[in-house]
Amino acid sequence: MDENLRVNQQTLLKVKQSKRTSGDWLNPQLMMFTTKSGQRIDVEVQTDGAYAYDIRCQVVGEDGTLDLPDPAAVTKRKNQQVSYGLGDHWASRFADSYDEEFIEWATGILNDQLVGASTWDGYASCVTSDALIQSRKTGQPEKVTMIEQAEIYK
Repeated sequence: MDENLRVNQQTLLKVKQSKRTSGDWLNPQLMMFTTKSGQRIDVEVQTDGAYAYDIRCQVVGEDGTLDLPDPAAVTKRKNQQVSYGLGDHWASRFADSYDEEFIEWATGILNDQLVGASTWDGYASCVTSDALIQSRKTGQPEKVTMIEQAEIYK
């Protein structure tokens, strides 16, 4: 992972909750991340869309945008009805991606190359998640503090 893209600080914003929110679960939740180099990442998570499994992504950069395409055009979403069938599980949307990732991993082994996320990436995710949970409790931005990266991960 590029060291400048490492999350430096994050905030979880509590917003008006969906009528489907229950218990201590936030639905939706807005997260704002600031990288070490000052880039800003905003994430909105709606954990219960009530109609199906759905995911969207847009990356906005200084030279343009990238959008994860919808599997098909949706014209109406109401009362758990849509104009076409959405999947109810991630596998129906991302099966090809997971197949490609597995093939790249296996090919890397055959070629004696490491591909994909490292244990350092997993550590960074855990530390970032811990800070996000703390931000949720305090309502304040929380710094992400990591140990020094071992040479093997550089």
